[in-house]
Amino acid sequence: MEVHFLRPVPFSFGFSPYRPPPPPPLPLPYGPPPPLPLSLSLPLPLPAPLPAPHRYQFPGPYTNPNIPRAKYYKWAKPLHPFCTLNTDGSLTKDSKVGGLLRNCLGESIFAFADVCNEEYPVYAVELWAIKIGLGHALSSGVRFINVDTDSTDAVSLIYSDPSACPSLVQDCIIEIQALLGQFSCWEVKHVFRETNRRFLV
Repeated sequence: MEVHFLRPVPFSFGFSPYRPPPPPPLPLPYGPPPPLPLSLSLPLPLPAPLPAPHRYQFPGPYTNPNIPRAKYYKWAKPLHPFCTLNTDGSLTKDSKVGGLLRNCLGESIFAFADVCNEEYPVYAVELWAIKIGLGHALSSGVRFINVDTDSTDAVSLIYSDPSACPSLVQDCIIEIQALLGQFSCWEVKHVFRETNRRFLV
């Protein structure tokens, strides 16, 4: 009796040394993309706004336009070596003018007040107060000055040609411009009436 031995088969856990090649890469879509359908290319309509009671309220502070807000006015100190001249005028039976000059530290240099025996427009009274204040400032040795007034008409007239100003104040404008020319540096600007009044009180 012949005995035949089987040939041993190596154990491989199901792995094979042969690997198939990877699939070829897909072609890249060069060129412009295909157009979208007409229904998708049109702009979408915006949703209708919600009624006022259902709108989202953002948390935090908010301002109500129906409630008046408090405004604070403060006099600003000028830069060294400037001084600030605040002037004002009042229209009564006898027009009165006044002014105050302070340095960059807020210290008072001088104050003045005067009375006019005639009635003039408000811009003429304001110009008269500025002229008196500039004269006192030059006498005090001030060379750098800021003039603050609550009259926009007075500011525009000072920067205008005297021949184009009303005849009532042409001489006053010429004198003010001559006084300003004696300072090394000057500026005339408008301030709120509350700021001017707060400083003069």
